[in-house]
Amino acid sequence: MITAVFTDNSDYTRATGLWQWDYGQKLRIEGLTLPTAVEIHFALTEQSGDAITRVGTTKDGVTEVAIPDSLLENQAVSASYAIYAWIYLADKTSGETVKRISVWVKCRPKPEGFDAPGDAELFRDAIAQVNASADRAEAAREGAEAAKKAAEATAGKIEGEIAGAGQIAEQVKQDAAAVAKDKQAVSQMVTETTQNAQKAAESMQAAENSSTAAKEAQKAAETAEAGATAVAEEVERDRTEVSNTHRLVEQMRDTVSLDRRAVAADRQAVENTASQFEQTAQNALTAVGQAQEAAVGAVSAEGQRQTTAVQQAGTQAVSDVETAKTEAVQAVTTEGDTQTNRVQDAAAGIVADREQIAANKQAIAGKIDKQQGAENAGKALVVGADGNVELRDAQTKTDPTLTQSGQAADAQATGREIATLRQKKADAIVETVQGEIMTLTDSSDKLFEGLRVFGKSMQDGVPSVENPVPIVNAGESGNITVEVGGKNLLTGRLYFINYSNDVSYVCNENEVTLPYTPSKETSGIGYVVPCKPGMQYTFSVTNPNKNWYLGIVEYENFEQAKSILNKIGYQYGSERSSIKYTAVGNGVLVCAIAGKWTDGETTIHECTESELFQLEYGDVATPYEPYRAPQLLTLQTPNGLPGVPVDKDGNYTDKNSQQWICDEIDLARGKYVQRIGHNANVNDWVNMPGKQDIEPTTSRFALNIENIDNYMYSPCICNRLSYAKVDSYGTEGTYVTINEPASKRIFARIEGITSLEDFTAAIPDLEVIWLLETPIETDLTPEEITAYKALRTYSPTTVITNDAGAGMEVAYVADTKAYIDKKFKELNQAIVNTQIALL
Repeated sequence: MITAVFTDNSDYTRATGLWQWDYGQKLRIEGLTLPTAVEIHFALTEQSGDAITRVGTTKDGVTEVAIPDSLLENQAVSASYAIYAWIYLADKTSGETVKRISVWVKCRPKPEGFDAPGDAELFRDAIAQVNASADRAEAAREGAEAAKKAAEATAGKIEGEIAGAGQIAEQVKQDAAAVAKDKQAVSQMVTETTQNAQKAAESMQAAENSSTAAKEAQKAAETAEAGATAVAEEVERDRTEVSNTHRLVEQMRDTVSLDRRAVAADRQAVENTASQFEQTAQNALTAVGQAQEAAVGAVSAEGQRQTTAVQQAGTQAVSDVETAKTEAVQAVTTEGDTQTNRVQDAAAGIVADREQIAANKQAIAGKIDKQQGAENAGKALVVGADGNVELRDAQTKTDPTLTQSGQAADAQATGREIATLRQKKADAIVETVQGEIMTLTDSSDKLFEGLRVFGKSMQDGVPSVENPVPIVNAGESGNITVEVGGKNLLTGRLYFINYSNDVSYVCNENEVTLPYTPSKETSGIGYVVPCKPGMQYTFSVTNPNKNWYLGIVEYENFEQAKSILNKIGYQYGSERSSIKYTAVGNGVLVCAIAGKWTDGETTIHECTESELFQLEYGDVATPYEPYRAPQLLTLQTPNGLPGVPVDKDGNYTDKNSQQWICDEIDLARGKYVQRIGHNANVNDWVNMPGKQDIEPTTSRFALNIENIDNYMYSPCICNRLSYAKVDSYGTEGTYVTINEPASKRIFARIEGITSLEDFTAAIPDLEVIWLLETPIETDLTPEEITAYKALRTYSPTTVITNDAGAGMEVAYVADTKAYIDKKFKELNQAIVNTQIALL
């Protein structure tokens, strides 16, 4: 069966899906109001010859008619062809053709032993269907009488529905009388009678609902009684907690004595750290010397072939001295600070130890400077545009040509100097990052240097003439919201939670006051926060109390989070400091901590403020940072923010290395840059007949575009036709293409269609987007610019996201120390990698 649909009062439509040598096929007609029995005339020609008459039957607004088998055989053709059908309304005095349909048939070889039923038999079938329809109408009339009686009986039983049931009974009587008087209107009466019977059934259902409501009221009373019991149990738990608190006071007295002994131990640890400092620094210098000796030995062993590599290693080895110094100082400083902070929390008597550490740091710096002073004199640390760190001449910014004994030729400096570490304060360092989610690990609480938001267009499937696939642009809702926040996503209040079978859920909505010691192992506390589909999260705890269990469970919403039966997905771990989870949908995550399960009572977990929880994007737990209230920037996108994937010359590259040419919002310049054109008006297409020596039986259709990209096979996206790189002539199939840039046209072809009328009928809602030859820039609104200029990064970590999955690029001021530490780490790793390669 194939379907022809009439829309918008049109007189013509088209249907596809038939093959030659099919038989017993039916045409389904929708969108029209036709009589119960209607004539349909079929023919192979549009303007001459004889037509075959068939009778169509209409039910519920849909007409079905048998297609003559002889027209599907059509042995005279060797190519796809059309069957034409006319809807013909006739009575005793007149006949009128009201609508036309073209049905496309694809040609194929005749099957062996083909034998289809005769047309006469199908005609008799149509008559039988009409008679059956009349029988159903009569049966419906009898059903109406029965419905009337049922309605009257219901009205007598249900006091609240007396008036409505009486009206229904009266309407049923009227309908029954109309059926007896006018058989031609029987179809309409059947429908109305059925509706009235349905109303009677609804009256009966109302009575049943009343009974159900009473039962639910009784159930609510039972629930209230259970709630009172729960309150009593909660009072008992409060008494238990008071007793536990008393025991904790006794334990704290014992802890004071232990803390005094810990202070003494910490003081000794700091002294040991200071005494070990000289040896740590000396070991670092020795390691550098061994690395240089290994490089020279590799040159002797490998010969001239390794000379260039050794030169590079030598140059990096010079910087390695600075690395060794920095790491040694940092090691002592970190350990000293850690130990000192611990001691200061207990007693303030170890300040002198930190002063000794500072003196040691100055001494070792002097030793390293003495050894390397001559070699590095007058040089500055410079960061190039490619991010590499090099030692260069501080005045000329380039070194003279260096020798093979440990130096190499200096490259032209294309970036700014970040500093001479020993001589002056560093200038601002501006970093640039791209992505749909951007994590800035070295941000410095400054204003943005630049922010760009990029578009993209996606389709969920392969489009076809019969099954269009919508083009979905980023910001399709009319705006895109950019969120600038910290890395910790946990916000809001804490909830009491429980877990069963390792699945956490919200057990009640009472306010949590810390510290909280549950009465059973499976009880604890947790946050409920929204999540994004397909996003990976890591939940971690710092300073956990003993006997802990971590759990992440996803639900559709907060209400669903009150029962484990509603879970979408989950992950858990006992006494693990972090767990990972990938979200399924746009739901919520319950992030909980509770007791480690043994027997339900032994390993209770105490929840205190000293436990620090963090939920972050990614699959790696990073050091804890507190939650930062997000800053929001809303950008207007009334037409969405489209983009087309390309092989080269894109203005944005996503995480999968796919390039895009796309519309973008450039906040630093205050511009909306349009690079994508759009058309949804099918009436602008024109017919481009095929050449007789190449395409005698087909046509192409063209859309004239003034501002279209001018290179061959420029890509485009269409909702009904797949894009293809094909020639202008001689390529069969159904597709859309751009292959004649000089003509500034988009070409389309649909297999078997040669007329513009059929083309436009086949794709009434055609939509195409393409690349513009010349981008169009417009100013952003003053409100958008003002909101952008108020955005700041957070220190030390900033996370930037948006609600449309759009790509972004941000330029920001990096924290100088964090940036240099990162570059030194990269440089040290590069030296190690080079030395390994030379071995």
